[in-house]
Amino acid sequence: MDTKSNNRNCSVINIDESGAFKVLCDKIGVDEATDFLCKLAAKPQFMLLFEKLYLEGAPKDYPIATNNKQDYMYRGPDGTVQSIDEAILLKIMDRLQKNVFLEAADPLLTRFIRYNQGERVGSDGDYNQFRKLQNGAHAAKIEKGFMKELCQRTYNPDHPFFRGT
Repeated sequence: MDTKSNNRNCSVINIDESGAFKVLCDKIGVDEATDFLCKLAAKPQFMLLFEKLYLEGAPKDYPIATNNKQDYMYRGPDGTVQSIDEAILLKIMDRLQKNVFLEAADPLLTRFIRYNQGERVGSDGDYNQFRKLQNGAHAAKIEKGFMKELCQRTYNPDHPFFRGT
C-alpha cells in the first residue's frame, strides 16, 4: 500500500500487498500499530485490519469500490484505478495480511538483536511481540465472511471510480 498526496491536500491511498505497516504507523503510531497487530495475530480478523488501513473516512474516498457486487475497482500500487475480480482480490488481500505482520516483525527483531548485543534499545518484550507477529503471518487467513462484508461496505455506484462508465 502506498500513500500519495493529491492537489486537494488529502491523502490518496493505493492498495498494495506491501507497505501496509508503514501506512498503519503513519495513521496510529508505531507502538500502537505494533500492539494492534499483535492483538490481531492472536485472533486474526482481517476486516479489522482492512478497515483501519482503507475504510476510514468518507466512502467516496475509499481506494476500493464495487458497483455490481461482483467486480471491484481499486487504486493499485502505481496509483491507477484498476478493475479486479474477487479471486485476484483475495490473493492480494492474503499477501497483504501476511506481509503486514512480517513488516511489523522486522524492526522488533532488529531491536531485540541489538538489545542482546548490549545496546540500550529494545527489551525482551520485543522478542515476544516478534514471535506473535511471526505466528500471525503464519496463521493469517482471510475469514469466510470477509468478501461479503467488503462488498457491503464498498458498494457505492456513485464512487468517483465509476464516473463515465
